[in-house]
Amino acid sequence: MPFAYWVVSRELCVFEKFDLTMVPLKKRKYALKKQVSAYSPFKEFSYSTIWSDGWAAVWIWDQNLQNKAALQINKKKDFTICAESSLVPAQDDGLFGYKAEDGFFLQLWKERKLISEISWPSEPSMLAVNEFVQLNGAAYNVSSVDWQDVQFRFSFQQIFIKEPERIANFSLVFSLSLFVIFSTFQLLSIARLEIELNRLDGQSNQIRQEKKNVVDLRSDAVTLRDFNQRAAALAKPKQLELMSVLAENLKEEKSNLIDWDFDGLSIRANLSDISSPVNTIVERLESTEKFAGISVDIDSLRNRITITMEVIGED
Repeated sequence: MPFAYWVVSRELCVFEKFDLTMVPLKKRKYALKKQVSAYSPFKEFSYSTIWSDGWAAVWIWDQNLQNKAALQINKKKDFTICAESSLVPAQDDGLFGYKAEDGFFLQLWKERKLISEISWPSEPSMLAVNEFVQLNGAAYNVSSVDWQDVQFRFSFQQIFIKEPERIANFSLVFSLSLFVIFSTFQLLSIARLEIELNRLDGQSNQIRQEKKNVVDLRSDAVTLRDFNQRAAALAKPKQLELMSVLAENLKEEKSNLIDWDFDGLSIRANLSDISSPVNTIVERLESTEKFAGISVDIDSLRNRITITMEVIGED
């Protein structure tokens, strides 16, 4: 497994479903956080989510209890924390029972969508099971339940679904690494070309002393050398340096950056649903001493801001 999981017992969780089908896709994560905050019985909480066509199946647990457990085990590794029943495989249709670490839970599925879930600290009676089934609109009675042991099935698809931010960070680092390798290769190629041009320049000087009619050859070589010197200057990873500065000072907004544009003299960045105050963002950018003339255009209708800043040249 590329990532470590910390599984929260089902008995420590509260289950609920939220209908966010009317909320725009980009706003659903924010809207869900507001809904969970209003519903949660815990003052401090964390939660796992399974999405299905705008419906969110959510397991909520006590963050303070989690923090105490982390101190007891002296947790140092970066774990992905998930509710126990959020990791069992999806089913097509029907009622599925599981024997968990410290209890039992039932899941009702329809067309691979989790309709509802309930848990008990001990094995429930068939009366309790049928009350749950009928409460969720099923028109049948259950005579017995095949309680299965919980078996987690991890996959790269689950990693992309449950850890989008870590995957995004990994992709960014991978892309930057490729950019650095490519830039280094280009600079080495230019350096080799520069050495060759210097060699040709020396030969052309010698030839010019011997034969005046080959002066044009040297002139062409010098022109080509000057062109590659300018190309080498342009190939320096100035943009990579600025990307690193922005990423470090706006790390809280990494998932809110829509796009940015760098024309060599200034940067224009578009962000949505920022989590920090605008003045705080501006102060962080000014403190880098890389930017000046920072201006902010706020689009309240679309909840976006556009930051324009001039790049301070190096002496």
